[in-house]
Amino acid sequence: MMLKHDHQLFGDAFAEVLERYLERTLLENVKVREIDKVISLPIFLEQAYVFFEARIFGARCVLIAARENAATPSNLAKHVSLVQSAVDAIVIFATPSLSAHYRSRLIDRGVSFVVPGNQLYIPDLAMDLRESFRAPKPRNVERLSPAAQAVLFHHVLRPGEFATTPSAIAKQLRYAPMSVGRAFDVLDAAGLAKAIKRGKERQIRFSADRRELMEAARPLLRSPARSFKHVCGTCPPFGMKLAGESALAKLTDLNPPRTE
Repeated sequence: MMLKHDHQLFGDAFAEVLERYLERTLLENVKVREIDKVISLPIFLEQAYVFFEARIFGARCVLIAARENAATPSNLAKHVSLVQSAVDAIVIFATPSLSAHYRSRLIDRGVSFVVPGNQLYIPDLAMDLRESFRAPKPRNVERLSPAAQAVLFHHVLRPGEFATTPSAIAKQLRYAPMSVGRAFDVLDAAGLAKAIKRGKERQIRFSADRRELMEAARPLLRSPARSFKHVCGTCPPFGMKLAGESALAKLTDLNPPRTE
C-alpha cells in the first residue's frame, strides 16, 4: 500500500501543523524543528524522508515524513529501525493521512506514528490518543427502549420474515433507520442478540429461539400503556370492548360491577 503526499505539506508548514497538534493534544509546550542532516544515516533515507526534531515530555523525538510515496509498512518499520540506530531518540513516522489498514499494520509492528488531527501513537511513551471515538454501547440494560422492544416483537411475531438490517426493519416498523440501529445496540447489550457488521451494513442475529427469547426478555419489557383513564357510562362508547369484571360478568355467572 502506498501513500502519496504533496511536497508542499512538508518543511516549515508541516512542522507548524505537527507543533499545533502536539501542543493541543498533550497540553504541553512542544517545539518542532526541521533537521537538515542526520549523522550516519544511509543516503537513500535522507533522500526519501524529511526529518524533524521535538521534545515530548522531556524525551527527544525524531519525526520522519516521506517526501513522496510512503514505503510499505514492513519497509517503513525497517527504515524506522535504521534511523533509531543512528540517533539517540524515539523515532516517529509523521504523515498528513493514513488509511485504517496501514495504521493497523504499523501498530502490529510497533511503529510510532502521528497523524495531525487524527491520532498520536507512541508506545515508548505509552500514548495512543485519537481524535474520534465510537459511542460506547449501553450496558446494564434495565428496560428495553420502545424501538428495541418493537424490533424484538417484529422478530418474534414474524417467523417467516428475515429482515435483519436497520433499513429493512425500519421500513416495516416505520422507525428511522438510526433508531433501529440504536435498538440493535440495546438488544446486544441486553444479551438478547448480536449486532454484527457485514460490509457497510449492520445486521442483527438473535441468540435463542422465539420462546426462550421472550422468557429472557420478559424482565426487560415495558408496558405500552402510558396511563389508565376511568370511563363511566351505560354502554361502551365508540365500540370499545368491555374489560375487567364487566367482561367476566357478561361471559360468566359473575355479578356485574356497579360501574361498567
